[in-house]
Amino acid sequence: MILVGLGAAILTIFAAGFGVTLSIFARTNRFNLVECACLSWLLGSGIISLLLWIGGTFCSGLVLQAVVTIACLAALRVARKAESGCEVPLLDTEESCRVGSCYNRCG
Repeated sequence: MILVGLGAAILTIFAAGFGVTLSIFARTNRFNLVECACLSWLLGSGIISLLLWIGGTFCSGLVLQAVVTIACLAALRVARKAESGCEVPLLDTEESCRVGSCYNRCG
């Protein structure tokens, strides 16, 4: 049961951080997977810390956990919508290039 909670916490951190990272890199041509993962962890930890600090003044317990989780998933959803249909593949492969996509990465 502890491993399930730990896995959910790590996924929540990465979801919040990946949402902010996607917002930052929404209009760039290239970025690598390691950079994205590291920024997701760093920014996700910061976002969750701020949400716990601010949310802790208004609620506690299960309500606080739910509010932080919903806010983190909302950050990921907003970032995905901010891309407006443009796909940013994390790897430079032939399959990642689409004809007419916003990011022409296959030169």
